[in-house]
Amino acid sequence: MLLLCELNMAKIAILINIFFLLQCGFCKRSVKANKSPIIGVLSQELLFRNLELFPASSSFIAASYVKAVESSGARVVPVVINKPESYYRNILNSVNGLVLPGGATFPGDGNPYYDSVKMVYKIAKEMNENGTTFPILGVCLGYEFMLIVANNDNNILKRCNVTHENLPIKFHSPYFQSTLFSRLSTRQAHTLQYLNSTVNFHRWCAHVTDFDNSNLNQDWRITSTSTSLNNTEFIASVEHKKYPFFAIQFHPEKVSFEWNPDHNIPHSEPIVLANRYFYDQLIYHAKKNFNKFATIGEENNSLIYNYFPRFTASVTSYLQMYVF
Repeated sequence: MLLLCELNMAKIAILINIFFLLQCGFCKRSVKANKSPIIGVLSQELLFRNLELFPASSSFIAASYVKAVESSGARVVPVVINKPESYYRNILNSVNGLVLPGGATFPGDGNPYYDSVKMVYKIAKEMNENGTTFPILGVCLGYEFMLIVANNDNNILKRCNVTHENLPIKFHSPYFQSTLFSRLSTRQAHTLQYLNSTVNFHRWCAHVTDFDNSNLNQDWRITSTSTSLNNTEFIASVEHKKYPFFAIQFHPEKVSFEWNPDHNIPHSEPIVLANRYFYDQLIYHAKKNFNKFATIGEENNSLIYNYFPRFTASVTSYLQMYVF
């Protein structure tokens, strides 16, 4: 009996050793991650009605985008519009990813936000082609401008006026097969698919047929669609087939950080958790990037902490804004 017990203990010890050897092997194969990612957030021009409120400024970033990035575990550097290409190359080679926010302006050369999107898109594409992972998340207007830029300045958007609508999304294929949704939990997937969980504030929509008939489907794929209250189906999200470029028509940052009672924004726990995913996914890919500023001093001087958000709920649609 004692001998049998000793033999069993020996087997257990062998199994434990094998377990730790396997664990060690997995550790060696694990991907190194950037533990302190920094995300650039592109500013856009102030609307005419806001210029008189901030006479010394010409562009802004809604604070909700900054908070969303910070909540997912990264710091923020503002990327200002109306700058030369050298500025964008320097700053994109110093940060680990980029957010292109939503807003209210029109595409076309000469528009400062659109021109800046074209510039950073080109630079980020070059970086990924050269082996440096550089993710982009385009939100609403950022999504729309990414589609136009990627389609060689050809605009497939059509007027739809989907505003103040909270909608579910329909995955275009099993969600886990896409890069954008690959890390989505079952609960998050259920929330996005069956609850009125995505916040829509957009006048323009991209439709599946127009997307498929354009050059976009060569490099991009549709990952989800939504159907508005007037029964208009539109593309809710897309992703690049090769690069970590993601674009979404809805506003995940508003669910946690915008509180205008007239905007019909949901704030329930499952919806907050599901919308948090999109910034989490951006940061997940940004941690594969090891760009950094030349010095700690330059990094510190570039961070959003050098600015303070203005309380603008009474004069804009945003609770807070940074102005530049």
